[in-house]
Amino acid sequence: MPCDIDQIIERLSAEFPHIHVRRLPVLQPTDEPGQWLLALPDRGTQVQIEAHDGNAPFLIKPDLGAAPFRAPGVPQALTIVRKLLL
Repeated sequence: MPCDIDQIIERLSAEFPHIHVRRLPVLQPTDEPGQWLLALPDRGTQVQIEAHDGNAPFLIKPDLGAAPFRAPGVPQALTIVRKLLL
């Protein structure tokens, strides 16, 4: 069964065909291993999602320096990310 982040990426990719998704590399031992960057280049927006093993709960960070959001599951994460990308 796919992990939660895979479900989020699959659903957002279906809704936003031009979405760019990139898993951020772990460069330092102190870096969090589960970070994904989602961007809509045509809108100039991006959102970072953190989840240590790719499963909920998620920490969702907007690109405008606003406070991060916490999402306990996939439905909540999808709602937050959609709003932030648009």
